[in-house]
Amino acid sequence: MLNNIFKDINNICSEINKCNEECSGLDYEVLYYIALIEDKRFCVGVGFDIVSYVRLAMKYILYGEVKGGGSTIEQQLVRTITGKRERTYSRKIREVLYAFIVFLSYRKLQIIHAYGKLAFTGTGLHGCDAASRKIYGRNTKEINRRQKMVIAATLLFPVPSTMSESWKKKVKNRAIYIRYLCIMQRRAFNCGFFRVGLYKGGIHISCLNCFF
Repeated sequence: MLNNIFKDINNICSEINKCNEECSGLDYEVLYYIALIEDKRFCVGVGFDIVSYVRLAMKYILYGEVKGGGSTIEQQLVRTITGKRERTYSRKIREVLYAFIVFLSYRKLQIIHAYGKLAFTGTGLHGCDAASRKIYGRNTKEINRRQKMVIAATLLFPVPSTMSESWKKKVKNRAIYIRYLCIMQRRAFNCGFFRVGLYKGGIHISCLNCFF
């Protein structure tokens, strides 16, 4: 049991290190959209969503059900690297443990950068750059803002082998929702557009008025 846990942790850390050692980094704007749409508490979270688990506990107490509850980016990264997705309590507990270790061991930018490089984004595709090359023929640093939102949307709607009209509609709607979240966040801060936590030193808030 312990040997398997240490093996998993070593594998997770090795993959994250490898992603962050590579010279070709992902576009920061794409990483921001991923954080915005996939994990709204990413920049202030501890690897797992305490609020979500409290909500699930209340649902179980009140209604006897435990459905729902989104995973954090750290948990999604752990799941992507280990490939373990069985619906068991033991797997979920290990996933939370691994996600917390990732949170303690890496800066937020390193975590989301690794996730953006490893996440499943379509048939035979892993990482945002792979999805970008498939759809637009260019890397994420070479596409415009709206296209970057589409790439972030492929995490929920991976690129199929044949890009059907129904898939395009789903991705377009998801990208529109990302833009809506960006606008609402700008209004909430009431002083331009902000990005939270994506810099080499850790967590901070930086103004990016140039986004819009």
